[in-house]
Amino acid sequence: MKKNEFRTPLIQSAAVLGGVLILFAIVASSGASSTGGGILAIIFGIGNLILFFIGMGIAVPFSIAVLIAIFLAAVAMVDSEQAAAMYADLKKTLPAKRSLAQ
Repeated sequence: MKKNEFRTPLIQSAAVLGGVLILFAIVASSGASSTGGGILAIIFGIGNLILFFIGMGIAVPFSIAVLIAIFLAAVAMVDSEQAAAMYADLKKTLPAKRSLAQ
């Protein structure tokens, strides 16, 4: 029997359980006492989740760029030629990595 045979169903069931738990947590924390309030809490929770992912999509690349800039600035304090070489290498390899991701 293959080891990866149960991998996909296990991931799918974990995703379904995670989704149900998130929806339950949204409704339980909303304080809604009626069915309509629970449905609205689910809709607003999904909207907040979408906003969270949009914010993370902006924040993570920005944070990585800031950390790279701090690193290159620290290297430039020691050896500016090496920092320039690292920056040139980064400019060459970053578009290659970006095309692989697409």
